[in-house]
Amino acid sequence: MIKSAPLISWVYALLILLFIIGLAVLFPSDKKVSLALERLELNPKIQKHFRVAAVGTSLSGYGFYPDKKMQEEYAKREGKKIEFFRFWNPGRDLEIFDALFERLKSSEINLVLIEAKLLYYSNGDGFIPLNKVRNTVVNVIKSPFKVPALDDETRVQEGFKRFGVEKKKKDYLEIARSKRYKREFKPTKKLDEFLLYAKQNNVTVALVGLPFAQEVELLYPPELKVYEEEILKQYKEKYNVRYISFEEKLNETYFGDLVHVNAKGRTSLSTWLISQIQGMSQ
Repeated sequence: MIKSAPLISWVYALLILLFIIGLAVLFPSDKKVSLALERLELNPKIQKHFRVAAVGTSLSGYGFYPDKKMQEEYAKREGKKIEFFRFWNPGRDLEIFDALFERLKSSEINLVLIEAKLLYYSNGDGFIPLNKVRNTVVNVIKSPFKVPALDDETRVQEGFKRFGVEKKKKDYLEIARSKRYKREFKPTKKLDEFLLYAKQNNVTVALVGLPFAQEVELLYPPELKVYEEEILKQYKEKYNVRYISFEEKLNETYFGDLVHVNAKGRTSLSTWLISQIQGMSQ
């Protein structure tokens, strides 16, 4: 038994060698390479996917609902399939925010849509009071309470009254308008790195202006709009970042459109946004 062990080993080795030779005959290396490339390229009719990332909760969750028909029309016209990646609000944690943009650099992305407001509250705690105000507004709008006939100021006041937060509103406004929070805008380093990468690699980046900051001076300090305009100007000049405003495309332009939006509103936003992709990617 002991003497036969080497013989058994040789038999196994011979069988393995014959198996490898058989595979080589049945599946030539060039054929295997061809199959691998075919899987990577997917459908020959679709040369390359058009990858779109939507960054931000309001944009990802409420304003960006592309349907199957839109995608089919784009694929037929352009010979490409649209892939969508939604990133909910990274929050004010700069490590998470930085990691997101670092990830986008290695994702072969074609178009990145970023909520404009993310850029000016991602720089630390400078605008936290403004976010507290916005969260209060969102809570009011998400409630069943809605009186379209009322003007913005009356509706907001009634909403705060309903939830018993009149005093909080006053406190938030005083804090937000105090000089303590009028800080110079300083973007995160990773965001600048990503925008530079995008410019050098033909990745289209567009800031999407949502109605929150621009329309409700009742709840936001007027200085915020000045900050926003200055930020947009800087990014456009330095990185060729584009800007999209939903305000021009909405029938109702009060601050809650992307939170309290109905199905018809979602569809109109998506249709318009999809229609921009071809022109923005050229």
